[in-house]
Amino acid sequence: MASLYKPKNLKRRTVNGKRVPVLDRKGQPVYRTSRVWWIEYHDVDGRRRRVAGFADRSATQVKAGEIEKHVERQSAGILTVDHEHTSKSVSQHVSEWVSDLERSGRSSMYVSIVKARVERLAVELVWKTLGSVRADKLSAWLANERRGGASPRTTNHFLDAARAFCNWCVTQNRMETNPVAVIAKARVTEPSRKRRAASLSELAAILHTAPPDRSLCYLAACLTGLRRGELKQLEWADVHLDSTTPHIALRASTTKAGRADTVPLNGQIAGALRVARPKGWQATDRVFRVPKVQTFYDDLKRAGVERYVDGEQLDFHSLRVTFGTLLASSGAPIRVAMELMRHTDAKLTTQTYVTPQLLDTHGAVQSLPAIRTVPEQQRATGTLGCHGGNHGVKGVRERVRLSAMGRKDLSGQQAGNPGKQGVSGSKSGVVNRSATKPTLGVEPRTSALRKLCSAIELCRRKQAVSLLSANGHDVLRC
Repeated sequence: MASLYKPKNLKRRTVNGKRVPVLDRKGQPVYRTSRVWWIEYHDVDGRRRRVAGFADRSATQVKAGEIEKHVERQSAGILTVDHEHTSKSVSQHVSEWVSDLERSGRSSMYVSIVKARVERLAVELVWKTLGSVRADKLSAWLANERRGGASPRTTNHFLDAARAFCNWCVTQNRMETNPVAVIAKARVTEPSRKRRAASLSELAAILHTAPPDRSLCYLAACLTGLRRGELKQLEWADVHLDSTTPHIALRASTTKAGRADTVPLNGQIAGALRVARPKGWQATDRVFRVPKVQTFYDDLKRAGVERYVDGEQLDFHSLRVTFGTLLASSGAPIRVAMELMRHTDAKLTTQTYVTPQLLDTHGAVQSLPAIRTVPEQQRATGTLGCHGGNHGVKGVRERVRLSAMGRKDLSGQQAGNPGKQGVSGSKSGVVNRSATKPTLGVEPRTSALRKLCSAIELCRRKQAVSLLSANGHDVLRC
């Protein structure tokens, strides 16, 4: 059974900078009774616990009943919230959460970011204990931030940090449920920051005007795709220039994904690193002196490179976009580009990290192979569109032979009496169709031929047959 009591505390005062007990006239210490009722109970392990209640005795009795009920449920094997954590402040929970994140191996950058976000929420929303974390207050705060100019992506980051913190509290039996899990994220229609890749002329200007140490850093970012934080933590022990294939071995603690990766080096950056490596270098020496963000913008201004073009900006991370664009321009397969960019999503590689304006789309179209509009076999035989009957190969051969014979036999008649060409000698003047000679180089005028052959193919076939007939060759020998 839980019991209620008011503890008596020794009354003290400050004398000469020291806290000393207050004594009465008889020299006895004076005790002061607490204003708040306290609850004393035994937990599931039999240990005696003391928890502060309220100034009101009835309210404290209700809390004591909840504690007894909680201990009974724990004894029955039912997981409930540990009331030992209910009196802790949110700042104490955040400190323990951060320690658990560091123990699990999360990067220091991630830990510092989520800690700052949750601490800001705790201050502005007055989160004193876990019981004061409410979804309606957080939702109203996020809406107010959106009205103040914050992007949907920014408000989603704060919501993700609050969800992660509350989820950890649930797994640690500090909260029964996650109160902010019901809040929906804001819809992100497009990236808040559009980046573009630097062209080759812009890169040449930047590398020429920047100091040698920063120029080497910019060149490495363009030819390796390393992020700014990865370049900043790169040590000479990670750079293998004397191996058969020069490469950089990234440590898992320095990468964004938290995994060890290998980045190959091409001849230009490998040679530049060999020249820049000092003679007495140590394994733990840093390779680059990564400039600040504003310093990069100053280098752009000195090089005469515009930072914003058509709403897309050029910042330090744009050098990684430049690396992806160079890979696409060189014709690297998508899977190879994903491996070099160290991505797991092809959509991220092909859309976010490639600037289409710098791709040689015209050259790609011009390099397409020519497509034949006529099958090769029909082009060789001159039988385009002819199918079956007298319109096949044998029909064409017969008509070419008759055309050649008619040209020789009727040469005189055509010159002497061209008006009676193809007419029989009968006095009736009736045309003998069987004796009519086919016109030189003209195919039979049939409806089937018109249906099967296009106008272009018909003209081409007329020219081929006329030329072969004039030379006395069989059309099938061409």
